[in-house]
Amino acid sequence: MNAFQAIKDARRDDNVGNIAIDIERENTLLPEENPAVAGFRIADNGIGLTDENFDSFNTAFSPLKIRIGGKGLGRFTWLKAFDRAEITSIFEDDCGELLRRSFVFDEDYDLDDRGFLSV
Repeated sequence: MNAFQAIKDARRDDNVGNIAIDIERENTLLPEENPAVAGFRIADNGIGLTDENFDSFNTAFSPLKIRIGGKGLGRFTWLKAFDRAEITSIFEDDCGELLRRSFVFDEDYDLDDRGFLSV
């Protein structure tokens, strides 16, 4: 859902949104038709984890997406389903510079780590 919302928020001139979902499977010694799922990789061409979106991510019950039914709790469900989520987002800042924000969201997540580097 975050990918759909990010694409809408990007207001792309070409009106083309892309979402790719890859299923990562465990390596096994014996050939299996469907090895166990190890994780997922989701990529989109949405607005990215801008400062405003990142602040919302770090705020329980954030009002940012309330107008579209968001409750500010979605990321907590990640930790119910997965041990960790590795996030990398490339986004444009207010000056038009591209920035990359990368961090790990898990039980040891630090709200004060802004996790971004210039691209």
